[in-house]
Amino acid sequence: MLEVLRQVAARGRYETANPLRSTFGTIFRYAIVTGRAQRDVSADLRGALITPKTQHRAALLEPKALGGLLHAVDAHEGHLLPLQMAPTYLDCTAGSEVHASSEA
Repeated sequence: MLEVLRQVAARGRYETANPLRSTFGTIFRYAIVTGRAQRDVSADLRGALITPKTQHRAALLEPKALGGLLHAVDAHEGHLLPLQMAPTYLDCTAGSEVHASSEA
């Protein structure tokens, strides 16, 4: 299990490796309840993985700055990102929700 988590972390996916360890813990807790395991070995791995440093991003606090960002995104002629983000301007929809709705 540690080898799998280290392979994920080696690819720079620290945000994936830690929740994956947590998922292993959930599986082991289920195995304990159903009599398939004696203990949760994933608990021994707590702290063994690199925890990514949180990077805080600047917020747009002034309406004019937000308007400038919206105009810049709207004027962008590259990827379909402006079309996918358009509903988020009005209701702050999460990106994953926009992606899921575009597949339907």
